[in-house]
Amino acid sequence: ARASNAARGAALVFCAWLAVASAEGYRPGKASSEYGLDDDDGGSVDHRTSAALFYSLFEVVSAYGTVGLSLGSLDDPDKLVDFCADFNAFSLCVVAAVAVAGRT
Repeated sequence: ARASNAARGAALVFCAWLAVASAEGYRPGKASSEYGLDDDDGGSVDHRTSAALFYSLFEVVSAYGTVGLSLGSLDDPDKLVDFCADFNAFSLCVVAAVAVAGRT
């Protein structure tokens, strides 16, 4: 029973992360020039997208564990808000559902 709970939790976290990343438009191959990030030799880098993917995974895992940790906003690092403040309504509902599922 313990192994099936672990598999259920891992599947839930992965599906929720995929839903949040899709809803927010995070794509690993997305050109970072859309974010205005270019490296010195003229090629585009995807630090912003990679960070957003990692931050969203962190938020989903934190919600599942109901620990309440966040890495902060990528849009305005000086603001004292969590990364979920950057999410749209659908992503917030997904994170809330994951937190409820993590309690059961």
